[in-house]
Amino acid sequence: MGGRLRMWIKFEDDNMGELYAEFDAYGFSGRGSAWFQMSNLVAQAKQFAQYPLVSANIPCINGGFWNSDATKIVEEHFYISTYPTNDRGGVALFVRLAVPRPDQNRPGLHCSASVELKASYEQLSKFSSDLESLACGNTAEIVFSEINE
Repeated sequence: MGGRLRMWIKFEDDNMGELYAEFDAYGFSGRGSAWFQMSNLVAQAKQFAQYPLVSANIPCINGGFWNSDATKIVEEHFYISTYPTNDRGGVALFVRLAVPRPDQNRPGLHCSASVELKASYEQLSKFSSDLESLACGNTAEIVFSEINE
């Protein structure tokens, strides 16, 4: 049984929204979200189509609680990246999701989960365009399914 990632957005307005993701793979699952500016998300989505992937410039989307001057994430709730897995063109989509504690007196994560989903460059290109379409409000949700080897 392979893994699957599903994503959707609840828009606040034309440029802000909460991006949700949930995955299930090999008996594990996770769900998380973070707020994004849609213009930034579109730019980040386009990076997932790069070929070949270069270790010095790995595509990544991440969000969570930021420091007071919004320069660094201090508590990450949402992370998706892609990277090469071997010298034969293998790639993977890595997803890490977390939920903050509901008690503000005890900061930190309540729970977290991560998964590596095997992919192809063709899938990453489709993921890139699907995520851009999602951020633009042209589709309600996207689904990424792990390739079977």
